[in-house]
Amino acid sequence: MNNIAVVGSGSWGSAIAIYLAEKGHNVKIWSFSEEECDKINNEKKCVFLPKAKIPDTVECLTDLEKVIEGSDIIFHVTPSKFTRETIKKYNMIENGEKVVLAVSGGPDSICMLTILEKLREELHFKIVVAHIN
Repeated sequence: MNNIAVVGSGSWGSAIAIYLAEKGHNVKIWSFSEEECDKINNEKKCVFLPKAKIPDTVECLTDLEKVIEGSDIIFHVTPSKFTRETIKKYNMIENGEKVVLAVSGGPDSICMLTILEKLREELHFKIVVAHIN
C-alpha cells in the first residue's frame, strides 16, 4: 500500500484517485478550489464525473504541501497550462526522491513544451519521471 498524492481534482485526477483507493492505497487529492474539496470530501462526488462515487478513504485538500508530504508517488494531473506554476511549488515542499507520473496530456499552448519537458526544467529535487500520454 502506497501513500499517493493526486495533484488535480478534475475528471482525470478523480478517476485515478478512485481507482487507486479501490486498490487499497492511501490517496490524497489536491484541488485549488475549496468548493471542489468540499464536494469530494462531503458528497464523495466529482463535478466532472457525476455518476462516480469517490471512496470514503480519499481526502481532498487545498494545501498542496499536506497532499504531497509523505507521499510515495505523485500523480500530476493538472491542465497543461497550470503545470509550470504548480510544479514550481513542489521544489519548496519536497527534498527527497519522488516518483512523479505526469498524466496530463498535450503541450502548453503558450510555450509548446510537454508536461515532461516542464517537469525536467522546473523540478530541482531527485525524481523518477514517467510520462503517460
